[in-house]
Amino acid sequence: MVVLTRLGPPDTGVHHAEDRTSVLVNDKSLGVGKLYISEARVSWVSADRPEMGFSLEYPHIAMHAVHKNRDEFPRHNLYLIIDVRLVDSDETPTPSSTPGGSDNEDDTGDVDPDDQGITEIRCVGSHLRKIKDRVRFPEP
Repeated sequence: MVVLTRLGPPDTGVHHAEDRTSVLVNDKSLGVGKLYISEARVSWVSADRPEMGFSLEYPHIAMHAVHKNRDEFPRHNLYLIIDVRLVDSDETPTPSSTPGGSDNEDDTGDVDPDDQGITEIRCVGSHLRKIKDRVRFPEP
């Protein structure tokens, strides 16, 4: 489980930092903040709510891409799929990333509490379309 909580930016190994980056988690906006891509993790800290942010170590990132298909999303973005479900600091899960339900739901629609799920994250910033040329993510 990865918790949305107060986090500072990475101290070392920052390859890219970008102000005014919007973040969407499973299509729910978390607002605008600063994105950091370092040697060890991808982090984001909200500009309006400094207690809100996340830090993802690379082993949790199952897939990453610079998404450019405007038919699917109106702006270039750093698209991440992580192998855990994000939760708020009060341990409220983020919205499901599977719109039609999940294979891990029972007949009543309840999600298996042992299921870690997946989470889709989009980081939208003005310079992210060129990030592929500037940053090399570690291979899983």
